[in-house]
Amino acid sequence: MAEKNEILEALLASLREGELDFGRPVEETRAYFDAMLAGMPVAADLTFTPGTLANLPALHTSSPGAAEDAVLLYLHGGAYISGNPQGYRGLAAELARATGARGIALDYRLAPEHPFPAALDDAVAGYEALLARGFAPGRMVLAGDSAGGGLTAATLVALRDKGVPLPAAALLISPWADWTGK
Repeated sequence: MAEKNEILEALLASLREGELDFGRPVEETRAYFDAMLAGMPVAADLTFTPGTLANLPALHTSSPGAAEDAVLLYLHGGAYISGNPQGYRGLAAELARATGARGIALDYRLAPEHPFPAALDDAVAGYEALLARGFAPGRMVLAGDSAGGGLTAATLVALRDKGVPLPAAALLISPWADWTGK
């Protein structure tokens, strides 16, 4: 397993050295963001399997001893315009490992091609698909970072408003929750 400090230091170094600018054209931003995340270390004992969830691409993750009846649904960051499960595979899998669950990183639709509420609709559909697969809400975690953290919060509100049973826990890592820009 990669040292947690090693993963954090690699991410921080990449952010310090890079010129991440979400004001660039979307294609450039996505390419830069993907290249930045491609270098993140991933533990050798993790398993990654491409698949789907709610008819959307998803990356299924597993670590030794992961419970088959527990799942962490991960929503990646990237300002809603970039990022993907492959780039966040190590983080998503390590969070799932920490909960003793298997993980699924959802490849939700990105703006500007798919404006709001596409990402939210995808996250809600992904969670509901897990319920339909037989996962008990008490054995589910919803997690995300940055835009994915904000999407996690929005998903919880949408699920509550629909009367859908909520997960046992949610983890919002530095969520993008203030859209006022102040």
